[in-house]
Amino acid sequence: PLYSDLSIQCEGKLFYCHKCILSARINRFYPIFLPSLTCSVIQSTTSSVVMHHLLQLSYTGTTLIEYQYWNEFKELIERYQIGIEPVKVDTITSVQMLCDLKTDLGQLQTRYNFSDITFVVHGNKIPGFKSVISVRSDYWKARFRFSEQEEELIVQEDISYQGFQTLLQYFYSDE
Repeated sequence: PLYSDLSIQCEGKLFYCHKCILSARINRFYPIFLPSLTCSVIQSTTSSVVMHHLLQLSYTGTTLIEYQYWNEFKELIERYQIGIEPVKVDTITSVQMLCDLKTDLGQLQTRYNFSDITFVVHGNKIPGFKSVISVRSDYWKARFRFSEQEEELIVQEDISYQGFQTLLQYFYSDE
């Protein structure tokens, strides 16, 4: 559960998540997470199989769900107002989110509420998300792994402010 700040428990199974990812992908989650910025556990009556598929959809933009779980999954999708495009093939439904993963993650640069790191570049503070940055950069993954502090302030003076903003934009949106 690298850098997870949220656990969802369903049928005794724990799913480790990231508030920044879920709130970027599913807008209904943003106001739910906002009051509590600390690590938390959410108890859910959703089956663990359906929760697995919801999280897979959130993190990857697609999931394959078996017929017997479709109705429960569809109710969850409607409750959270997630735009999807289902394609039924025999007993499995392929589900794809209508919104773009790259666009949603790119918006993380403007959502500072759940950031767990702050970079200071030539006096300018830039919030960041270890979970995203560490996946995109082996250098930062190693640096974060060996850091003792939970919430960090990292001073970067060897790159311009605009250059660092561009680097972060690439990490979040691949552009």
